[in-house]
Amino acid sequence: RSLGAQVGVAVKPATPVGAVAHLVPLVDMVLVMSVEPGFSGQSYIEGSELKVTEVVDVAREAGCAPVVQVDGGIGPGTLGGVVAAGADCLVCGNAVFAANAPERALADIRARAEEVRASSAAEAAAHA
Repeated sequence: RSLGAQVGVAVKPATPVGAVAHLVPLVDMVLVMSVEPGFSGQSYIEGSELKVTEVVDVAREAGCAPVVQVDGGIGPGTLGGVVAAGADCLVCGNAVFAANAPERALADIRARAEEVRASSAAEAAAHA
C-alpha cells in the first residue's frame, strides 16, 4: 500500500464467504467469482448474488466498505441480482467484447446497472 497498490481477495464459487470474512476489513476489494476461474465465456452461476449479499453484510458488520466486484457471466440479463445485492463493480468481458457493437453494449450495461442501483436505493429508503 505504501507504493500505491491496493489489496484484494477473491472468492471462488465453492468457497464460503466465511472463509475470508476475517480478511474483509483488511482489503480494498472483494472479488466474487460468479464462474469458476480459468476461461472466458462461462455462464453465470445462479445464486452468486447471495454471496454478494454476504460480503456486503460482513463488511457492514466490520464497519468497512471494500469495493465488491463480480466477475463471470455478467451481462444485461444477469447483472440485476448482483447490483441489487450491493456489487460496486462488474466485469463484463464477453457481454461487451463479443457484442456486435461493444461501445453500445457497454453503455447499455451501465444504464441497466444504474437503473437497478437507483431502484434498490429507492426501495431501501422506502423501508427505512
